Amino acid sequence: MVVGGGGHGNENDSTAWSSTARRGAGRGGAGRAAVDATDAPAPDARPTEPQATGAAAAQANDCNYTALYRQTESAVVAVNSSNASGNLGEGSGWVYRLSNGVAYLVTNWHVVANATDYDVQFNRGRWREAELVGADFWTDLAVLRVSDPPASATALDVADGSVRRGQPIAVLGNALGYEESISPGVVTGTDRAVSVFVRPGLNLTIPGTLQTDASAPFGSSGGPWVNCDGEVVAVMHAGTLPFDVSFGIPGALVRHVVPTLADGRNVTHPLLGARTVDLGPELAEANNLSVSRGAYVVDVPPWGPAAGELEGSPAIHRRTWLPYGGDVILSIEGTPVLDNEDLQSYLLLETRPNETVTMTVRRDGENETVSVTLGERPQVPPWPGLNATVPDETTTGANETTTAAANRDATPGTTG
Repeated sequence: MVVGGGGHGNENDSTAWSSTARRGAGRGGAGRAAVDATDAPAPDARPTEPQATGAAAAQANDCNYTALYRQTESAVVAVNSSNASGNLGEGSGWVYRLSNGVAYLVTNWHVVANATDYDVQFNRGRWREAELVGADFWTDLAVLRVSDPPASATALDVADGSVRRGQPIAVLGNALGYEESISPGVVTGTDRAVSVFVRPGLNLTIPGTLQTDASAPFGSSGGPWVNCDGEVVAVMHAGTLPFDVSFGIPGALVRHVVPTLADGRNVTHPLLGARTVDLGPELAEANNLSVSRGAYVVDVPPWGPAAGELEGSPAIHRRTWLPYGGDVILSIEGTPVLDNEDLQSYLLLETRPNETVTMTVRRDGENETVSVTLGERPQVPPWPGLNATVPDETTTGANETTTAAANRDATPGTTG
C-alpha cells in the first residue's frame, strides 16, 4: 500500500489521504506520488463529461446521477496547492457558502498543509486564486476563500439528519487529476473510527466517519459526498488500496466545525487525557468483568485532565497479554458508551474545553461516578513551525512512548 497526498505519505500504512501529487511538464513533482505516471493527464486530455467510476448499478433506480451531476457541478472545485519549493499536489473541494460576492470553499487540512498558495478550478476550466481562512487538523477540514468566484458558482447545503447503510450517494471531485468526476456508490458503513498516518509518531483518528464503495482515488480528498438531493453528507477523507473502500468526514462534524473556520476563528477541541479502547468479550474475560460493552481505559498519563479521576490498567494479563485492571467507561453525561467510538464521538461533538463531564465507570466490580474537567487539544497549524504546540521530541513515561500531547490523542484508541 502506498500512501500519498499533498506531500504526505507513508508506504506502509493501509489508509491513505486521497489528494494526489502532481507530475508532468509544468506540474511539479513534489511528495511521494501515490499513483503511476498517468495519474495526472494534461488538461487537453481530460474528459469534459463526468466519468462514473463506481459500481452502483443496483442503486440506479434510486438516484438519477446524470441529473445529480448537473445539479452540483457548479459547486465542486479542484484545489492545487504550492509553496516556494513548487507544486505540492491536487485535491478537491466544494462551495460551502456564497456571501457578498465571496465564495467559501471546504476542503481537507491535508490538502492545504505546507502550502502558501492555492489555485482553485471551478467547472468548465475557470481558475481563481484562493486564500486560506482556517484549518483544523483534528477533523481534517479547512476553508478557503475566493474573492471573485465565477457568476455561475453555486453552494451546496449540508444534509441535516442521519445517514443509513445502503443509502445511494455520489463522490464528486478531482479524481486522479480529472476534474468534474462523479463516482456513484452506496454508504457501506457508519460510525467508523479510521486512523490515518500523518508523520512518524503521529496518526489522526476521526470518530463517526462514513464508509462507501464509491471509487475515490487520489485527488478526491476534500470532495463532497452528496445524497440524491444534492446535499453534502460527508467530505472525502481517506481511502484504502487496492480496495475501493473510502471514508468520509460526516456532515454532523462539518456543521460543527466549518462555520467557525469560515468566520476566521480557531476551532477548539476537548482533551480527556486517557487512552481508551473498545471493551469486547476477550478483554472483558481477561479482566473478569460482568460487562462486555464500554470503553476500556488503558492508561491515564499524569499530565492529563483525567489524572486522579480515571484509573488505567496497572498490569498486563500474564496469559493473554491484554491490559488488566483498568476502568471501563459505561456512560458519559447519562449517554450510554457501548464502545470507544461512542466516547470519542460524544467528546468531539457534545463537549468543550474546560467543561466538566460526569462519567459512570466500572471499577473493582462496582459502578462509580467520576467527574473530569476537560482540557484542550493542542493546535496543529497547516504550516510547520508556525505557532505549533506539538514538539518533535519523543518522551517516554511509565505507561507510554509518544511524540507529544497531540500524538497521545491522535493515535488509535485514544480519546480527548
